[in-house]
Amino acid sequence: MKKPSQNPGATPAVLVKKDTENKKPTSLTPRPLARPPAQHGVRYQLVMKLHEQLTRLYNKPTTAEEKEAVIQKTLDIEEETAKTKAAAYRSAMGHLILRLMKLTPAQYATEQKAKAAEDAKASASRGVEKPKANAVLNNYAPPVTTGLSSDSEIAEARKLIHTSSVLSKYEYTLHPPSAADIDKARKGLEAAGGYETCDRCSSRFCVFPGRRASDGALATNGPCTYHSGRRFTSRPSFSSTWSCCDTTVGETPGCSTSPSHVFKVSDPKRLSVTFAYITTPSNPEVDAEISKHGDRALALDAEMCYTTHGMEICRLSAVAFPSGEIVIDALVRPFGEVLDFNTRFSGVTAEMLSSAAPWSPKPYPPSSTPIINPTLPIASNPKLPILSSPLAARDALLKYITPETLLIGHSLGNDLDVLRLCHATVVDTMVLFPHVKGWPLRNRLKWCVERMLQREIQKEGEATGHDSVVDARCAGELVRWKVKDVLKKAKRAQTT
Repeated sequence: MKKPSQNPGATPAVLVKKDTENKKPTSLTPRPLARPPAQHGVRYQLVMKLHEQLTRLYNKPTTAEEKEAVIQKTLDIEEETAKTKAAAYRSAMGHLILRLMKLTPAQYATEQKAKAAEDAKASASRGVEKPKANAVLNNYAPPVTTGLSSDSEIAEARKLIHTSSVLSKYEYTLHPPSAADIDKARKGLEAAGGYETCDRCSSRFCVFPGRRASDGALATNGPCTYHSGRRFTSRPSFSSTWSCCDTTVGETPGCSTSPSHVFKVSDPKRLSVTFAYITTPSNPEVDAEISKHGDRALALDAEMCYTTHGMEICRLSAVAFPSGEIVIDALVRPFGEVLDFNTRFSGVTAEMLSSAAPWSPKPYPPSSTPIINPTLPIASNPKLPILSSPLAARDALLKYITPETLLIGHSLGNDLDVLRLCHATVVDTMVLFPHVKGWPLRNRLKWCVERMLQREIQKEGEATGHDSVVDARCAGELVRWKVKDVLKKAKRAQTT
């Protein structure tokens, strides 16, 4: 088929550019997928053909910035096609490339403008800003701009606070379990004789808090072999595969090995056996500071490890909202002996705990503190201080809050559970951005940050694990995004 000639006078489509200064150009290689629709060689050939046409339609960009934008657009389109049209991937990509071959740059520019206008019109009709599924991710982009003062942002965020019925639906612990319920849970735990079900491989094993007297063992049944990824089901075959190794479910016992089996406890009554829940107490000192300096809110994130008591907190990060300034960032020594630090996610190691100095409180940052870019990498990596126990971690948080203090987080109920804290003044970004299929499915923080903020966190394969400060800041930034979106919606309603 004869390709249309270049039109030097044509107005090219507008590229979404990304800062490429001092950065290597992105490789024109298909992005890895848990369930690729075709072999890598096939995908690579189609990516090259698609890139060739997009380069032509954008009038052969010459600057590194423009070339990078074309590469990103190529990879975005191919990835979206691979995910949404997997069963007909080759046909869909072939038809797309053939259609692009028939267009001139001017026709393509007109088509893109019409599509952008259509998307904007659909977004306006819904009264919400359309999240960008294929936007270029940029961790160096400036924070969300709301045009509000710190106190005004907190006031607007308070309008998003969830009702008790919503929190109950999402399994928040709103009231401490009764003494009778805790006693019943304790007797059940004693009757079980230490036997648990592994959270990773579902094997039964026995755990020994305080170690077994005969040999010092913490658990029985040897090493744990398991799949570290997620289980995906593909259509139309409905066969299930593991994202970690791309093998069929049931084909192998696992692709990862851990020295010990591990378990998790989610029942508040049993959690209370280790240490009891409390409701956030009043705090006259914080009330006085708020009266003098203005309202406050905090965004939280906790990292967890597996111990002989289940999952316990091993790092607590709390940042001021909306600035993102660190209020607390400390390691936490668990009550139980550690079975697995879960470093792949928590980022915490035994060496970090053994060399950490005690944590000491610092003043809450002033409301005039500038907004911090939530995903900027920390220049240095100082040693984190340590809190002596999960109880001490809760006490540290309580130094800064009252029952009316707004707490922000993603799946914040889990973080409050490991602190054994009942707190009802909450905005949870998992609730603000619900899964399209509804509860109990939930969107991951990583997905929300990519889709709403066009930033990237929790990168796969990072040896350092998750950064709880970045995660807390991103939860706060998502609330700021939502505040801005709500204000836009209200403004549109006034003009119609």
